[in-house]
Amino acid sequence: MLLAPLAIFAAEPPASIPLWPDGAPGSEGKTAKEVVAKSASGEISVWSIHNPSLTPYLPLREKATGTALLVIPGGGHRNLAITHEGYNIAEWLSGRGIAAFVLKHRLARETNSTYKIEVEALADTQRAMRYIRSRAQEWGVDPARVGAIGFSAGGELVKLRV
Repeated sequence: MLLAPLAIFAAEPPASIPLWPDGAPGSEGKTAKEVVAKSASGEISVWSIHNPSLTPYLPLREKATGTALLVIPGGGHRNLAITHEGYNIAEWLSGRGIAAFVLKHRLARETNSTYKIEVEALADTQRAMRYIRSRAQEWGVDPARVGAIGFSAGGELVKLRV
């Protein structure tokens, strides 16, 4: 099956939900602001993430299949390629009846990071899956039909999560 290319996300993404409302464990004392950069092509990259979050893309009720995917963008654990490996994928999935949730997790390989992939990034991923399942009924999702998809470094987190 040949898929049409995804358009660069034109509008603002839906509102994000903090994963750790009282602060992420291991991020205590980290006050640097999240950095968002947009390339000439429109691609958005994000780094300096200390407050992990989920951005939900819910399908129209009449299209909803009851399936959900946690979408984890790649970026070498240095940044997140949030547009083409996150928001665009989630938008495409939700248009086909699949609830999608883009994860912004802490990055272990960005300059001067104290985070570890197997500790903080994995904790963010596991918390995101628990959070999606905990609100499954509200979002029209079958908790037994929640999966994850990751790109590059995001795929590493999917593998660690299983």
